[in-house]
Amino acid sequence: MIKDLQEFIKSGCCGNNGWGCGCGCNNAPRCHSFETIVIAPTGTGGITGPTGPIGPTGPTGPTGPTGATGATGPQGEVGATGPQGETGVTGADGAAATIAVGTVTTADPETPAAVENAGTEQAAVFNFTIPRGATGPQGEVGATGPQGEVGATGPQGEVGATGPQGEVGPAGPQGPAGPQGEPGADAEITPGAAVADATSADDIVTQFNALLTSLRNAGFISSGA
Repeated sequence: MIKDLQEFIKSGCCGNNGWGCGCGCNNAPRCHSFETIVIAPTGTGGITGPTGPIGPTGPTGPTGPTGATGATGPQGEVGATGPQGETGVTGADGAAATIAVGTVTTADPETPAAVENAGTEQAAVFNFTIPRGATGPQGEVGATGPQGEVGATGPQGEVGATGPQGEVGPAGPQGPAGPQGEPGADAEITPGAAVADATSADDIVTQFNALLTSLRNAGFISSGA
């Protein structure tokens, strides 16, 4: 290490720099004398001088090459919903469609129901197939309902035709003879008007009323009602 220091001092004294030794390349005795001084035994360490001030910041170096693209980061949270956009322009009116019922067919029980459009999209004609329900079990007899209110009396019916004359009943037993009455005054008998005999069942009432009138007129019965 000392040899290297000697070479350094020589290059400093005898080189182009010429710093501190006062000799040139041809001034060998003085250089050797200086070399002798330098290679003397090393003295004790001196006191460390104070740290010099920080030098000025050097210029920014050139930008390095762009690094490789990193891995895709995790999915970010969903952002807030944006404001409602303006209402679009109203479209033109479409063609009016029509719907009509075509046929309705009753199918057997458990047959799937079906609806078929026999028309077009604008003029639909629906044909329905509806299954008939299976006969259910006999239900229990329900309880007797309450008695309903009596209805209003209907109008009086017309009088029916007079029935035929009944047969004459048997004669009753002879009653006991009453006591003898006193003789009455001689009465004057005025014959009543003659009444013709009835000729039919429809004529009996008329002829009977005529007989009663004749008896009243003759005084045999009173003329009261």
